[in-house]
Amino acid sequence: MAEVNLVICIAGYNTRFHDVGFDIPKYLLPWNGTTIIHDILQNFDKVSQTVLVANKRDVYFKNQLLETIEPLGLDEKNILYIGDTKGQAHTAAVGISQLYNTELRTFIHNADTIVSGRLLGSIADTMNDMYDAYIDVFVGNSPKYSYVRAVEENVLEIVEKKQISPYASSGLYGFLSASMYMNFYNTLFGQALYEKNELYVADVIQSMISENRKVFMNGLGNNQETIVLGSPQEYGIEIARKTLGAK
Repeated sequence: MAEVNLVICIAGYNTRFHDVGFDIPKYLLPWNGTTIIHDILQNFDKVSQTVLVANKRDVYFKNQLLETIEPLGLDEKNILYIGDTKGQAHTAAVGISQLYNTELRTFIHNADTIVSGRLLGSIADTMNDMYDAYIDVFVGNSPKYSYVRAVEENVLEIVEKKQISPYASSGLYGFLSASMYMNFYNTLFGQALYEKNELYVADVIQSMISENRKVFMNGLGNNQETIVLGSPQEYGIEIARKTLGAK
């Protein structure tokens, strides 16, 4: 299976968590005997280079982050601290600038969602053969997600905050190469008329679809799990579920 790049975007402010009293970055919150970011990372295979893009306001928590990623073979050189960005698409672009090989299949993910049962190497092999990009989905019903319209695994459209199907994006995206992502990113967000305040990776994918690039989504197999931890309420629900499940 192919080796891949992995860019994890953890530079958001996490306002909802701060507003209810959490005083550490969301990605360092306790989860499954470790932390959210540890659990996210340990589920991914065949990764040649990982870049964690964090906000420089979180540099005070650098030692805690190192403690949680070092057992996974990562260290300080895998962390990039930056200032505020215009959204995940922008954060990912900054992270991509740190990659040694921008021609490898490249995945972008966040700290909101833990996904398991996704074999990045196998997904990358599928892109090699037939596709330019990948959207990871689960069955959702919240208006805050991005949603995908597809015929079988072939994606026809992705939109933000509008439920056009049952298939919600988990926030994990794959690209045939990092350089391809940057080409579409620069074309789309370099436009003077681009009016959105926040730049989404979903917009990059949609621009690829508009240019007849082939995009696919995962099948929803029984071995796949998606845990959404994007808000304090979701985090609390999942912690309670795990606690009850352990009894």
